[in-house]
Amino acid sequence: MRTKLDRLILSALVGLGSSLACEGDQTLDTTTSWDGSSSISAFGNPNTATYGQTFVAPASQLDSYTFYLEDNYSTHLEMRGVVFQWSGSLLGGGGGGAVGAPLYVSPTAQLYNGNGSFQAVTINTGGIGLTPGQDYVMALTVSANPDFADSGGGVTFGDTQYAHVPGDGGGGFVFYNNGNNFGLLNTTTWDNFADFGDLAFKAQFVGVAVPEPTTIVSGFVTLGLVLMPLVARFRRSGVAATEN
Repeated sequence: MRTKLDRLILSALVGLGSSLACEGDQTLDTTTSWDGSSSISAFGNPNTATYGQTFVAPASQLDSYTFYLEDNYSTHLEMRGVVFQWSGSLLGGGGGGAVGAPLYVSPTAQLYNGNGSFQAVTINTGGIGLTPGQDYVMALTVSANPDFADSGGGVTFGDTQYAHVPGDGGGGFVFYNNGNNFGLLNTTTWDNFADFGDLAFKAQFVGVAVPEPTTIVSGFVTLGLVLMPLVARFRRSGVAATEN
């Protein structure tokens, strides 16, 4: 049997639970401003080993991101998706770079024997944790071993041709000629000698439920004010008021 006091506590806790706020899912998308053919090159081996896009995190989890690569028949790339925190200017030409341990490194993905058309390359991260408002970079790289040695040829990435467009998350295209040295990615400044605008990309972010502190504190204060007299009354009477 549940006492009236138990029911009151349960009701109050349910009310507090309803005060959780959800950030909401977010999408960054520059493809609506991309003409489907504008591109920047070349990515691969012996070309630039790492291409990426910086952004300011709009939510607590990055679920996936997609770049658009124009693959050629003679190209064979072994590449990985990587996500790092970013420090410094978010735009090319500003001298920024990745910092800290990689937040995500994907298994090797292959791109080869294309027909010259753009292909969507999607990296599913599984929902890595981010700090909303913090700067990050999401990228593709052939620099991890043995990927670089197993890659040959270059491809172009869809991009907005020197423009920063709506949906870019406040960042821009960045790159690094780091060859087969993956360790350079988060230890030295990237090769951002000019601002080339944004890559054509999509990124899916997942919001999570977070407590609203003022509401939670207020709720517990109210709960205490309600329960204290009742507890005192039940103790004085020695009665555990019950309901069948």
